[in-house]
Amino acid sequence: MGIETEKMFGSWQDVVGQAQLADNLQSAIAHNKISHAYLIQGEKLSGKRMIADIFARALQCECGQVQDERQSTLFDLGMQGEHTLPIENDTGVSMRPGNQGMTNVSMRLDNQGMTNVSMRLDNQGVSGVNVRPCNQCRSCKQAINGNHPDIIYVTHEKPNVISVDNIRQQVNGDIAIKPYSGTYKIYIIDEAEKMNVQAQNALLKTLEEPPRYAVILLLATRAEAMLPTILSRCVLLNIKPVPDDLIKRYLMQRVQIPDYRASICASFARGNVGRAIELASNETFDHMKQSVLGILKNISDMEINQIASEVKTITEEKFDTGDYLDLCFIWFRDVLLYKACGLHGRQEHIIFKEEVSDIASAAKRYSYDTIEKIIHSIDRARSRLAANVNFDLTMELMFLDMKAV
Repeated sequence: MGIETEKMFGSWQDVVGQAQLADNLQSAIAHNKISHAYLIQGEKLSGKRMIADIFARALQCECGQVQDERQSTLFDLGMQGEHTLPIENDTGVSMRPGNQGMTNVSMRLDNQGMTNVSMRLDNQGVSGVNVRPCNQCRSCKQAINGNHPDIIYVTHEKPNVISVDNIRQQVNGDIAIKPYSGTYKIYIIDEAEKMNVQAQNALLKTLEEPPRYAVILLLATRAEAMLPTILSRCVLLNIKPVPDDLIKRYLMQRVQIPDYRASICASFARGNVGRAIELASNETFDHMKQSVLGILKNISDMEINQIASEVKTITEEKFDTGDYLDLCFIWFRDVLLYKACGLHGRQEHIIFKEEVSDIASAAKRYSYDTIEKIIHSIDRARSRLAANVNFDLTMELMFLDMKAV
């Protein structure tokens, strides 16, 4: 169950391509230097919520969460009835070696002498902090099941706004109550940019004088939507775009999809791991891809009425317009790459690897100037749709441009 739980609910190993951000949060936990407010900024599906969940679980995790151990040194374990003693071969000390270096030495004296001495070796030096969250302790399981009393998710009824009443009732009116069972009381406010000015001002009062146990995690797609006074009181953590090769490897290993499909999803995700995972498990995306390829392979031979019929299919199937145009662009990008590099070029950069024979045929058919005109036509269609030009007309003109050249 433990392995399945970690896969489902995430651990630090699942934070792909955000090593610096993850290291900063883990370091804050390890050195017991937790700020009262964090703002995690990233686009939709970029992993803001997952990182906040992992961080919240790590803060509340009961694995190795002894405060005095966490702050003590190897020969400063005098608190909570523990005493320092020299370690010699004849003391009966039990040692458990690890991989890198020695940490977490504790000694306890009872009436019989010294017992219960353990050593764990790692590369951190003297430390009593285990890797958290463990996803196994009582606190972690409570958080995973969504019923941890000290991890509060701020909700809002109106879809486009977090009101002042939401903040007053769920944060300001609750934060003075001490934690029920955890070390901290954590508030997670997703879509924080939806807080109106009144709500942000209400939250500001709490951020100015927070209780020592309070941690507020704001998750936002646009930090600029927040008041400067809010930003000045938060540790800002930016989620950066993840390289395609890391996303591709993650999809192949964890989502277990084939190489060519992982390449397509990674390219479409534009550095967004969550978006790539969504595409990998989206049957509509596969259907849309086949529809696009069917048109582009045969566009030169299609009649106008056939083109109009295909455009109507796009509307009926409710395909995502942006993704549809991206697929068109990637197809001609592959054609251009194949034409430039040839049969013996670096074909690992081709995204539609399973369509390489059709790509080769298209590369022979189209000149460089023709491919350039088609790519400009795709960009034109994107701009027209952004300006609310009629969808059917825009798409038909784009396909006719492809057919004409």
